[in-house]
Amino acid sequence: MISPAIATAEIRRLSATTNYHLRKPEALQELVDTLAQYAPSAPKAHAVIDQWLAENRMCATPADLRDLLRGEAENEPVQRMSSGCAACEGTGFVIQYYLCTRTEAGLLRQRLAGWQEAADVCHSGAYHGRPLSQSQSVGEFAARCACTAVSREPQ
Repeated sequence: MISPAIATAEIRRLSATTNYHLRKPEALQELVDTLAQYAPSAPKAHAVIDQWLAENRMCATPADLRDLLRGEAENEPVQRMSSGCAACEGTGFVIQYYLCTRTEAGLLRQRLAGWQEAADVCHSGAYHGRPLSQSQSVGEFAARCACTAVSREPQ
């Protein structure tokens, strides 16, 4: 554990990230509390924030900090995202679009090429020239981006 004052100073360094200014004071306090609780030392807290700033454009969440600190402490695989990925913009997730059909057996999904095809199906009410039935709709689902990779960092 580190002192709240040191944790606060480290979390303030995240102000260089894209969405830091959107965080409410309670959310920033959660980041401070998480760092104070999970960081074994001030140098380790500084190193984790350095690592986050080097690899991400968005502000960390408490879960991100816990994962990084646990990964550092236990030398376990930690999810890393490419902050320069055009597909997910550093979030690690992409939206995929499907034509969904409800059947007695459940939900059948047929993947659409992208948002433009999904928009075309929604606006025209047809898919490949066939009108959509009452049991069909377009759905969007989040999926892991191909840029996410598991790496093992030495302690």
